[in-house]
Amino acid sequence: MTLPRGLYDQLVTDSLARRLAQLSDADAVLEALSSADAAPLLADLIAQSLSRVLEDAHGDPTQHAAGQLALVNALLVDLRARLPRDHDRIEPSLPAPARRLRAVHARGSTVPVSPQTGLAQPWLFTAAKSSPSLLHELRTEAATCDQLDILVSFITVAGVRRLIDVLQSA
Repeated sequence: MTLPRGLYDQLVTDSLARRLAQLSDADAVLEALSSADAAPLLADLIAQSLSRVLEDAHGDPTQHAAGQLALVNALLVDLRARLPRDHDRIEPSLPAPARRLRAVHARGSTVPVSPQTGLAQPWLFTAAKSSPSLLHELRTEAATCDQLDILVSFITVAGVRRLIDVLQSA
């Protein structure tokens, strides 16, 4: 399969290198990775590859999460073993069953509510009916945060009025 002409910004994997070698009527522009660029690009490649592998893991559906956890723990053990010294920035392993911390709150108090969009992943807010309301999400998150930083490219007086209670509570 030939590569379409155009701009690219991706790592050259073995499969891409084979496709580049087959180019007969086009030239490719390649550049070496700088040490500053290498870590995030390589980490993204590993994350994408591992995500696909974990999604494709076969076996008993009731044991699917346990199998995924075992694979991730084996990778962490192998990674730590390959480092020249004990590296404290790599988790030694994840305990079974796999779990996610969602909140910490005072005993007897109401469990804090998470925003629909979550906390860890970026989210593009639109005016679509299926998209969560930005104001609702800000109110939900501001109710439990210890710091509030907002960066906006534009805002109206009406927008500030709608947010004033959120800003004052923070």
